[in-house]
Amino acid sequence: MFTFVLLYMALPWLAALFLVYKDYRLLLVISPITSVIAFIINGWGTHFHFWRVAPYSMDQYISAMPYNLGIYPVICSYMIYFISVSKIDDLLLIFVFTLGTTGLEYLSLYRNHIVYDHGWTIYWTFISYLIPYFLVYGYYRLLTRKDDINSFRKLRH
Repeated sequence: MFTFVLLYMALPWLAALFLVYKDYRLLLVISPITSVIAFIINGWGTHFHFWRVAPYSMDQYISAMPYNLGIYPVICSYMIYFISVSKIDDLLLIFVFTLGTTGLEYLSLYRNHIVYDHGWTIYWTFISYLIPYFLVYGYYRLLTRKDDINSFRKLRH
């Protein structure tokens, strides 16, 4: 389990230090909602036995925790950061991050860190990332509405 905590939680949060320096408020706002969504989706997927996460001998709720608290919130925070500072189309960035995250999961699948069951495929995995990324993007857009008196942008200054 130590290896999975290091690989899927500690290393991503080390990579998040750049975001802490650049825009810590964004990280503080985006990572909790992303973790909530990750817990819901991973809980649903493991409950219905669509996938199993290594170490397989442990409760799946615990095995998925490094993902839910580590790599997913950090990647999603980077996605929102790039959306906020980039001139690239938001939908294109969401698609690129969905493809990248799906690619990372494919590597985990290849390394047997994740096992699919009951007809789950990498294509369903793509959809299972695309929908949450859109949810977090919608949340971000809601927080950055120009007419909202407590908007996220006003908190940044």
